[in-house]
Amino acid sequence: MEEKKSFYELIVEDVVGKWCDGLAILDLSDDAISIDNIFDNNEKGISINNYPISRKEKVLSKVTEMSYEEALREFNQNDKTIVSPKVSTDELITFEGFKRIEFGGNVYCHTQNNKIVVNGKEHFDDFNEVLYYKLISEKEMKGKWLVF
Repeated sequence: MEEKKSFYELIVEDVVGKWCDGLAILDLSDDAISIDNIFDNNEKGISINNYPISRKEKVLSKVTEMSYEEALREFNQNDKTIVSPKVSTDELITFEGFKRIEFGGNVYCHTQNNKIVVNGKEHFDDFNEVLYYKLISEKEMKGKWLVF
């Protein structure tokens, strides 16, 4: 599952599927490439405007969809980054107008000292602490998780 390729290899080999460099997921189909920011959800946005993608460095990892249980196993045993599914969207009225809020799509990864960081901001000692604070809904648990 640790397959890595450069952007150049993906294009030349006419590869399809999802690939991630840690910030952006490239979704390659037969006739289009879309780029999604994995941190672009509600208030956790990190801008990827004019985002450079190195052509030849091996920076993109294959993204695999898995169940919650499989993703959690990969996260705990193999130090993988996991992204929960986006499960619903609501619109709120604010002073600035309508604001869309998406639920799910949270990014879970490990720090160097084996703590858990969610969305690049919140730190936890272990996954049980994440579950204790109910950061993962039942809808998310039933959906497909992204693993890379």
